Amino acid sequence: MKTIRTVLVDDDHRYRSALRAALDIYPDIEVVGSFGDGAAVVDAAVESEGQPWDVALMDIDMPRMDGLEATRRLKAMHPTVAIVVLSVFEDPHVVVRAICQGADGYVLKDTLPQALVEHLRIAVAGGSPLTPGIAGAVLDIIRKLHVEQPRLDVKLSRREKQVLEELVQGRSYKQVAAALGIGLETVRTYIRSLYKKLQVHNVAEAVSVALRHRMV
Repeated sequence: MKTIRTVLVDDDHRYRSALRAALDIYPDIEVVGSFGDGAAVVDAAVESEGQPWDVALMDIDMPRMDGLEATRRLKAMHPTVAIVVLSVFEDPHVVVRAICQGADGYVLKDTLPQALVEHLRIAVAGGSPLTPGIAGAVLDIIRKLHVEQPRLDVKLSRREKQVLEELVQGRSYKQVAAALGIGLETVRTYIRSLYKKLQVHNVAEAVSVALRHRMV
Protein backbone atom coordinates (compact mmCIF):
# COMPACT_ATOMS: atom_id res chain seq x y z
CA MET A 1 0.00 0.00 0.00
CA LYS A 2 1.44 3.35 -1.09
CA THR A 3 1.61 5.95 1.66
CA ILE A 4 0.05 9.32 0.79
CA ARG A 5 2.29 12.04 2.21
CA THR A 6 -0.09 14.77 3.34
CA VAL A 7 0.29 18.32 4.67
CA LEU A 8 -2.37 20.33 6.49
CA VAL A 9 -2.71 24.08 5.88
CA ASP A 10 -5.11 25.91 8.19
CA ASP A 11 -4.79 28.86 10.56
CA ASP A 12 -6.79 27.12 13.31
CA HIS A 13 -4.22 25.14 15.29
CA ARG A 14 -6.85 23.16 17.20
CA TYR A 15 -8.59 22.17 13.98
CA ARG A 16 -5.29 21.05 12.44
CA SER A 17 -4.54 18.94 15.52
CA ALA A 18 -7.98 17.32 15.45
CA LEU A 19 -7.70 16.68 11.72
CA ARG A 20 -4.27 15.13 12.13
CA ALA A 21 -5.58 12.82 14.85
CA ALA A 22 -8.47 11.77 12.61
CA LEU A 23 -6.15 11.03 9.66
CA ASP A 24 -3.52 9.19 11.72
CA ILE A 25 -5.75 6.12 12.08
CA TYR A 26 -5.54 5.42 8.33
CA PRO A 27 -2.39 3.41 7.49
CA ASP A 28 -2.02 4.85 3.98
CA ILE A 29 -2.14 8.48 5.15
CA GLU A 30 0.99 10.03 6.63
CA VAL A 31 0.75 13.64 7.79
CA VAL A 32 4.23 15.02 7.13
CA GLY A 33 3.61 18.70 7.74
CA SER A 34 1.27 21.22 9.36
CA PHE A 35 1.19 24.93 8.49
CA GLY A 36 -0.74 27.90 9.84
CA ASP A 37 -1.01 29.91 6.61
CA GLY A 38 -0.37 29.83 2.89
CA ALA A 39 2.94 31.64 3.08
CA ALA A 40 4.39 29.02 5.42
CA VAL A 41 3.55 26.09 3.15
CA VAL A 42 4.86 27.95 0.07
CA ASP A 43 8.12 28.68 1.90
CA ALA A 44 8.44 24.99 2.79
CA ALA A 45 7.89 24.01 -0.84
CA VAL A 46 10.56 26.47 -2.00
CA GLU A 47 13.09 24.96 0.39
CA SER A 48 12.29 21.34 -0.52
CA GLU A 49 14.15 19.23 -3.06
CA GLY A 50 11.94 17.35 -5.48
CA GLN A 51 8.25 16.77 -4.79
CA PRO A 52 7.78 17.71 -1.11
CA TRP A 53 4.55 15.75 -0.51
CA ASP A 54 1.72 14.04 -2.38
CA VAL A 55 -1.26 16.15 -1.35
CA ALA A 56 -2.01 19.35 0.55
CA LEU A 57 -5.29 19.93 2.40
CA MET A 58 -5.72 23.68 1.98
CA ASP A 59 -7.97 26.11 3.85
CA ILE A 60 -8.96 29.34 2.05
CA ASP A 61 -9.34 32.10 4.61
CA MET A 62 -5.91 32.48 6.24
CA PRO A 63 -3.61 35.40 7.25
CA ARG A 64 -0.52 36.52 5.31
CA MET A 65 -1.43 34.45 2.25
CA ASP A 66 -4.82 32.89 1.58
CA GLY A 67 -5.34 29.39 0.25
CA LEU A 68 -6.14 30.48 -3.30
CA GLU A 69 -2.84 32.32 -3.75
CA ALA A 70 -0.94 29.53 -2.00
CA THR A 71 -2.55 27.00 -4.34
CA ARG A 72 -1.52 29.01 -7.40
CA ARG A 73 2.07 29.28 -6.22
CA LEU A 74 2.38 25.64 -5.17
CA LYS A 75 1.03 24.42 -8.51
CA ALA A 76 3.48 26.65 -10.36
CA MET A 77 6.38 25.07 -8.43
CA HIS A 78 5.13 21.48 -8.08
CA PRO A 79 2.31 20.72 -10.57
CA THR A 80 2.26 17.03 -9.60
CA VAL A 81 1.35 17.80 -5.97
CA ALA A 82 -2.41 17.35 -5.52
CA ILE A 83 -4.19 20.17 -3.68
CA VAL A 84 -7.58 19.59 -2.10
CA VAL A 85 -9.24 22.69 -0.68
CA LEU A 86 -10.88 21.99 2.69
CA SER A 87 -13.16 24.90 3.52
CA VAL A 88 -16.40 26.08 5.08
CA PHE A 89 -17.25 28.14 1.99
CA GLU A 90 -20.02 26.52 -0.08
CA ASP A 91 -20.36 29.26 -2.71
CA PRO A 92 -19.84 27.51 -6.08
CA HIS A 93 -18.15 30.64 -7.45
CA VAL A 94 -15.48 30.27 -4.74
CA VAL A 95 -15.08 26.64 -5.75
CA VAL A 96 -14.58 27.61 -9.39
CA ARG A 97 -12.01 30.24 -8.36
CA ALA A 98 -10.12 27.60 -6.40
CA ILE A 99 -10.15 25.24 -9.36
CA CYS A 100 -8.95 27.99 -11.68
CA GLN A 101 -6.03 28.64 -9.32
CA GLY A 102 -5.03 24.97 -9.61
CA ALA A 103 -6.97 23.07 -6.92
CA ASP A 104 -7.55 19.42 -7.77
CA GLY A 105 -10.56 19.09 -5.50
CA TYR A 106 -12.84 20.96 -3.11
CA VAL A 107 -14.26 19.42 0.07
CA LEU A 108 -16.28 20.96 2.90
CA LYS A 109 -14.96 20.85 6.46
CA ASP A 110 -17.98 18.93 7.75
CA THR A 111 -16.96 15.93 5.61
CA LEU A 112 -16.49 12.79 7.72
CA PRO A 113 -12.88 11.52 8.01
CA GLN A 114 -13.54 8.31 6.07
CA ALA A 115 -14.98 10.28 3.13
CA LEU A 116 -12.18 12.84 3.35
CA VAL A 117 -9.54 10.11 3.14
CA GLU A 118 -11.26 8.70 0.06
CA HIS A 119 -11.18 12.18 -1.50
CA LEU A 120 -7.43 12.31 -0.85
CA ARG A 121 -6.94 8.94 -2.52
CA ILE A 122 -8.95 10.08 -5.55
CA ALA A 123 -6.95 13.32 -5.87
CA VAL A 124 -3.59 11.55 -5.67
CA ALA A 125 -4.78 9.03 -8.28
CA GLY A 126 -5.51 11.90 -10.67
CA GLY A 127 -9.20 12.47 -9.97
CA SER A 128 -10.99 15.67 -8.97
CA PRO A 129 -13.03 15.15 -5.80
CA LEU A 130 -15.89 17.54 -5.04
CA THR A 131 -18.29 17.48 -2.11
CA PRO A 132 -21.55 16.13 -3.61
CA GLY A 133 -23.60 19.01 -2.21
CA ILE A 134 -21.75 21.61 -4.28
CA ALA A 135 -20.81 19.57 -7.34
CA GLY A 136 -24.14 20.22 -9.06
CA ALA A 137 -23.91 23.99 -8.59
CA VAL A 138 -20.36 24.03 -9.92
CA LEU A 139 -21.41 22.05 -12.98
CA ASP A 140 -24.21 24.54 -13.63
CA ILE A 141 -21.64 27.38 -13.74
CA ILE A 142 -19.38 25.39 -16.06
CA ARG A 143 -22.32 24.56 -18.35
CA LYS A 144 -23.13 28.27 -18.68
CA LEU A 145 -19.52 29.01 -19.56
CA HIS A 146 -19.63 26.08 -21.97
CA VAL A 147 -22.50 27.69 -23.86
CA GLU A 148 -20.96 31.15 -23.90
CA GLN A 149 -17.43 30.31 -25.08
CA PRO A 150 -16.36 29.60 -28.68
CA ARG A 151 -14.49 26.50 -29.66
CA LEU A 152 -10.77 26.59 -28.86
CA ASP A 153 -8.51 26.04 -31.85
CA VAL A 154 -6.11 23.52 -30.31
CA LYS A 155 -4.85 20.55 -32.28
CA LEU A 156 -5.15 17.37 -30.21
CA SER A 157 -4.14 13.92 -31.38
CA ARG A 158 -6.79 11.19 -31.43
CA ARG A 159 -5.37 9.63 -28.28
CA GLU A 160 -5.08 12.98 -26.47
CA LYS A 161 -8.74 13.64 -27.20
CA GLN A 162 -9.66 10.18 -25.92
CA VAL A 163 -7.75 10.82 -22.70
CA LEU A 164 -9.42 14.22 -22.32
CA GLU A 165 -12.85 12.66 -22.83
CA GLU A 166 -12.11 10.15 -20.06
CA LEU A 167 -11.01 12.95 -17.72
CA VAL A 168 -14.23 14.85 -18.39
CA GLN A 169 -16.09 11.73 -17.25
CA GLY A 170 -14.27 11.99 -13.91
CA ARG A 171 -11.96 9.01 -14.46
CA SER A 172 -8.73 8.68 -12.48
CA TYR A 173 -5.40 8.08 -14.24
CA LYS A 174 -5.67 4.35 -13.55
CA GLN A 175 -9.21 4.20 -14.89
CA VAL A 176 -8.15 6.05 -18.05
CA ALA A 177 -5.33 3.57 -18.56
CA ALA A 178 -7.72 0.63 -18.16
CA ALA A 179 -10.38 2.13 -20.43
CA LEU A 180 -7.93 2.86 -23.25
CA GLY A 181 -5.76 -0.22 -22.81
CA ILE A 182 -2.54 1.73 -22.24
CA GLY A 183 -0.01 1.99 -19.42
CA LEU A 184 -0.28 4.42 -16.52
CA GLU A 185 2.94 6.21 -17.48
CA THR A 186 1.63 6.57 -21.04
CA VAL A 187 -1.49 8.22 -19.62
CA ARG A 188 0.70 10.62 -17.63
CA THR A 189 2.63 11.47 -20.81
CA TYR A 190 -0.57 12.29 -22.70
CA ILE A 191 -1.86 14.36 -19.78
CA ARG A 192 1.36 16.37 -19.60
CA SER A 193 0.96 17.06 -23.32
CA LEU A 194 -2.67 18.13 -22.75
CA TYR A 195 -1.63 20.48 -19.95
CA LYS A 196 0.90 22.14 -22.25
CA LYS A 197 -1.50 22.50 -25.18
CA LEU A 198 -4.41 23.73 -23.05
CA GLN A 199 -2.13 25.90 -20.88
CA VAL A 200 -3.44 24.42 -17.63
CA HIS A 201 -1.87 22.91 -14.52
CA ASN A 202 -4.25 20.17 -13.36
CA VAL A 203 -7.10 17.88 -14.34
CA ALA A 204 -9.83 20.19 -13.05
CA GLU A 205 -8.55 23.06 -15.22
CA ALA A 206 -8.26 20.76 -18.24
CA VAL A 207 -11.86 19.59 -17.80
CA SER A 208 -13.06 23.18 -17.36
CA VAL A 209 -11.32 24.29 -20.58
CA ALA A 210 -12.66 21.26 -22.47
CA LEU A 211 -16.24 22.01 -21.41
CA ARG A 212 -16.04 25.78 -21.85
CA HIS A 213 -14.67 25.50 -25.39
CA ARG A 214 -16.71 22.47 -26.45
CA MET A 215 -13.68 20.31 -27.13
CA VAL A 216 -15.47 17.05 -26.23
